[in-house]
Amino acid sequence: MKKSLAVLAAALVLGSSGCAASEVTTSPDGTDNGSQHKKQEAAKVGDKITLKGTDENLKIAVTVLKAPKAVKATDGSKPTKKGQRFVGVRLALENVGTVVYDDALTNGSVLLDAEGQEYNTILVTEIAAGPLVDLVKMAPGKSRKGYLVFEMPKNVKPAALQITLDSGMAPQTGEWALS
Repeated sequence: MKKSLAVLAAALVLGSSGCAASEVTTSPDGTDNGSQHKKQEAAKVGDKITLKGTDENLKIAVTVLKAPKAVKATDGSKPTKKGQRFVGVRLALENVGTVVYDDALTNGSVLLDAEGQEYNTILVTEIAAGPLVDLVKMAPGKSRKGYLVFEMPKNVKPAALQITLDSGMAPQTGEWALS
């Protein structure tokens, strides 16, 4: 009986995850995506992309404020393997929707290298570069600034950042070119 319930639960989760349309947005806010004669501009450092959540009333404007840089954890955290480093990306978030944004932003964020390899966030509680933006609870009209921290090899350069709201489950992903 327990096995049947587990299979049914897994089927429901997998089946429902495919119901929402999914898109990756690389255009910053304010660009004209409707014109076929204009080259589509890719979002880069300094650009804002407004992302939609699973709730149609959830909209978060995300701006990558600074290019990724090596950061030092001041809470005693160390990279998990030799040859790795922590990389921080400074962001600004603004709730432009009509509902509270309550999310662990680290769950839906990845850095990509030029080959498309993904690097996940790492949980640290403090870095020397400044405040973190991780567990975010933000009312409509409010904003936050802080760093997301990732772990990646020292010899690899970050090429892009992807962020998906609702712990990676929202129908839209924003992508910024970092180099």
